[in-house]
Amino acid sequence: MQKLLLFLFQNSIIPNMDEKQIHTKVSLDKKLLSSMLTTPGFLNYDLLGKGIKVKPGRYSPIYLNMKATWSHPDVLFPIAERLADLCRGCDYVIGIETGGSPYGPSPIY
Repeated sequence: MQKLLLFLFQNSIIPNMDEKQIHTKVSLDKKLLSSMLTTPGFLNYDLLGKGIKVKPGRYSPIYLNMKATWSHPDVLFPIAERLADLCRGCDYVIGIETGGSPYGPSPIY
């Protein structure tokens, strides 16, 4: 996991960081990911059955329910801050209605 995050930071997400900054960011992202995964209702999976119904007629073996983070400000705000970091320099940012609604405007703050 750490190698994947390091690759993403070095090659696309934040190319102007030195290695120490990248490792610091990876540590923070691992902490955020850990808090997201331990949020009740965030991670849903059905690996042996039909899967989780994501919309009529569509199933997925894994579903990340971003709405579960809404009532957990200790998770919600770091996600919004991380998204704001990723969106710096973007001309447009959208949040898909319902699940992405609280995150869409986060880069403007």
